[in-house]
Amino acid sequence: MKEVKKAAADKVAAEEIEVKKTVRKTARKAKEAVKAAAQSDDVVAAQIEVKKTVRKAARKVKEAVEPVVEDAKRAARRASLNIIIQSPMGGSISTDSIAAKIPQDADSVYVRVDENMLYWVRGSETGAVNIW
Repeated sequence: MKEVKKAAADKVAAEEIEVKKTVRKTARKAKEAVKAAAQSDDVVAAQIEVKKTVRKAARKVKEAVEPVVEDAKRAARRASLNIIIQSPMGGSISTDSIAAKIPQDADSVYVRVDENMLYWVRGSETGAVNIW
């Protein structure tokens, strides 16, 4: 569970870094365009055009990045949910408790509270453990 949380957080951080890089790159291009325009006679017209171009580029970057960032935030939220499984016979178990009872390198786990069992799969190997 901790690895999933860390992976989701790392993905969000990596996407935020990419956004910052893109914004810096766009600003750098805008500065270069302003310098080039300053050397011409129509400095004011060129500055206006540069500002329009920068705004347009920034808007496109923002539109492209927003869905990716929102998906990453949703994934991080799902990874950080505190899930508790309750038995109709009484008692409950959290995902951390389940993870402690099965092998660390298990691929998946199936919880059957009606049978009081955790069934786990690791590659082609399977196993079962009592919940309580």
